[in-house]
Amino acid sequence: MTAESLAPTSLERLLDAVGVLVCGLDTGGRILHSNRSCETVTGIDRRALRGQSWLQIFAQAERHEGIIDLWNQTVAGSVTPPFEALCRNQRRIQWRFAHWKLDEPTQDALCAYGFDVTRERDELKRAREAERNVAVAQLGAGLAHEIRNPLNSAKLQLDLALRRIASARAERATESVQRASAEVLRANDMLSDFLTFARPPKVDLGSVDLRAVVLAAKQRAVGHGTRGVDVQVEPGPAPIIEADDELVGTAVEHLVANAIDAAATNGDGGQVVIRVRLQGNAVCLEVEDDGPGLPSPDTPAFDAFFTTKPASTGLGLAIVRRVAFDHGGSVSYARRDDRTIFTLRLPFVFPESAPRS
Repeated sequence: MTAESLAPTSLERLLDAVGVLVCGLDTGGRILHSNRSCETVTGIDRRALRGQSWLQIFAQAERHEGIIDLWNQTVAGSVTPPFEALCRNQRRIQWRFAHWKLDEPTQDALCAYGFDVTRERDELKRAREAERNVAVAQLGAGLAHEIRNPLNSAKLQLDLALRRIASARAERATESVQRASAEVLRANDMLSDFLTFARPPKVDLGSVDLRAVVLAAKQRAVGHGTRGVDVQVEPGPAPIIEADDELVGTAVEHLVANAIDAAATNGDGGQVVIRVRLQGNAVCLEVEDDGPGLPSPDTPAFDAFFTTKPASTGLGLAIVRRVAFDHGGSVSYARRDDRTIFTLRLPFVFPESAPRS
């Protein structure tokens, strides 16, 4: 290959004029063409880039499998969903992939084009950290107020127990001690949920069988009692996602427990249905109950300390939203046909824009 043959082609000169990174790849992922933006971001001359593995230059090792899956999913005439990865110089690039044809009509190739979103992601991270700090400060004030009630109640019950013991009314004293114990346990649950919500979690990623996580979380929730509610998991797909199985399991358990509480208010035996379905580049977990629903469509169900149940800590759904956020997903609720449906949406592959710790 001569020096002249390594000079930029007319196609490459055209692509130099656009402000995005553009690479032409063969089906094995080796770089055939690249533009000036690729040189600028990587610090590598395009002549040195030619023939190298795109994966080795533009994505960290743990992301390779997910990117290859996207390559295998590309079809002519369409573009893949966005996929973020770290270049080896730590620039964060959001990529899309498409098919294109080489000079010979029978030869397929891949086109990778991306936008440098490093600055936007850094600004988003700072905004999220500021939001978290404000939320934790507000939660701390709210917790101090909320925890005072069960502790005061526990103190009153213990004082009453002491008086009853002194008057030899031991049976009634036992009742007061049991009530005090229940209030202390409630305060402990509130503190545990608060710490789960307020402490920045470390997202320990791995390949997660979502259906297995759902079944295990359902068993834990049911173990606390169903009060006559029928809890069913519908047959369906068993997707493997990149997630933290413990955090996702905690979120699912809160959703199921919340649904059981709602369905139990029917009095004549309610029903909870859990289903998993696929939606584009994400998986949706739906938890449906036939309870009375929330007071109104704009009820702040995911706000910390909001609850419609007297014995609740009011942090369960806030924790669900935090887990969804930390995985780059979302959670929502809707009321349809006299049933309430909470939907936890998680991407198959952990997005680089989501916080990992």
